[in-house]
Amino acid sequence: MDPLYNVMPLNPANPNLPIANPGSTIPASAGLTLFGGTALEPFFTAPAMPQELAAQPNSLQPLQQNQPSAVTTVYESSRYGDMVIQTVVFAAIGCILVLPRPSGIRTYLLIENLLAAPNQIRVNFDNPASANSGIGIDSSGSWLFDSVVPQNNVYVFAPAAGSVQIAWINVNITLG
Repeated sequence: MDPLYNVMPLNPANPNLPIANPGSTIPASAGLTLFGGTALEPFFTAPAMPQELAAQPNSLQPLQQNQPSAVTTVYESSRYGDMVIQTVVFAAIGCILVLPRPSGIRTYLLIENLLAAPNQIRVNFDNPASANSGIGIDSSGSWLFDSVVPQNNVYVFAPAAGSVQIAWINVNITLG
């Protein structure tokens, strides 16, 4: 058995049986056969090397490729977008529009409450958040949207001074 290619040498007298001694050699005319589900179901037989290639000493050498002097970066902003991370500082109690509706498509959104315990921020979409409206995020907690991401304006209400961190990716898409 050749460990590199997982090829079983065949018995030239009976191609359906492997050679009894895996160290024995196979005549060049026998070739190698790779097997599918069982040893009796060959699905590929490697042909012998054509004489034209065997006669050319450089034919088996790896190709030498010219390496570019500088690496070219391929970036498709319309496909992936750029991550933006922003810290919003609340000087006192209040509500702030932390992220407006995107002009393209928002593909990622993370809101993290950095306020000291036990302060819970409130997050609302398209309407200002307040102590009584929006979804609460506990201190040191976060809310991640990475598969279904709201496209709305994002408002955050903080019940005390402190910070909220928000991260997002918007993709600019041109339709047409």
